[in-house]
Formats: sequence, structure tokens, C-alpha cells
Amino acid sequence: MLKVGHENAISITKLAYNTCLNSSSKRQSTGAIRARVKEDLGISLTAQDVEKVRKALIKAFPWVVKYFYTGYGLRLMKLERDIALHVIESMHAKGVPCLSMHDSFLVPADFKEELEYAMKYWASHVTGSEAGRNVGFDHFKVK
Repeated sequence: MLKVGHENAISITKLAYNTCLNSSSKRQSTGAIRARVKEDLGISLTAQDVEKVRKALIKAFPWVVKYFYTGYGLRLMKLERDIALHVIESMHAKGVPCLSMHDSFLVPADFKEELEYAMKYWASHVTGSEAGRNVGFDHFKVK
């Protein structure tokens, strides 16, 4: 039985989850998970170890299994990127400096309301859903 510390277990779980969402096949995800865990954490996993992690993910989040091996995560990242680019362009068009890190933005405090408006507007426009409302994955018409 493979024993890893709590921090490594969290890292392996997150990596496996994202890899299963982003990969196109179970086999591809197994190889990618093993390689990445070895590279990032220095831990050698067997294919059986990866399968145990995968089964634990499916048990904890059974609704997400239909998105495994579909590349769905990559399409969601593209939506996030599109929203971020529009927000940055909107702020720059108003002469407001705007820095971003993933889905977070930094603007001068005086422009907080404009930033919040741009974020909600572009999230709604890009996804076709009202920002701030909980919707299921099926709502997003990603291609």
C-alpha cells in the first residue's frame, strides 16, 4: 500500500481530478498522472495506485464521472480565459490598469464597481448565464 502524507494526498487528488477532466482517455490520464506526480512530488505511482485515486474521486463526486476523459476541463478553462480577456480589455479601454491572475483581477480601489460590473457582464455574455447564479455544468454550451 502506498503511503503519502496529507499534503501529498491533496496534491495527488487535485492533479488526478484535473487530469481526468482534461484528458481524452483513461489510459492517457493514467500516464499523465503518474508522470506528473513523479515530476512534481518525487513519488512513483503504479497504475493500480492511480486507479485507487480515481475510484475514490468517483465515490466522492459521482456526478462528475461523466465529464472524465472528455477534455471538458480544457473547454471550461477556455471560457474562463475568454472572460478574463474581455474584462481586461474593458478596463484598459476605460484607461484603468488591470492585472489578472487566473480569475482574479487587481485594479485601483476607485474602480472596484467598474471591475465588478465588467466581471459579471462578461461572465454572463460568454457563458450565456447570469453571473452569481449557481448553474450545473450542462448549462454551459461549450464546444
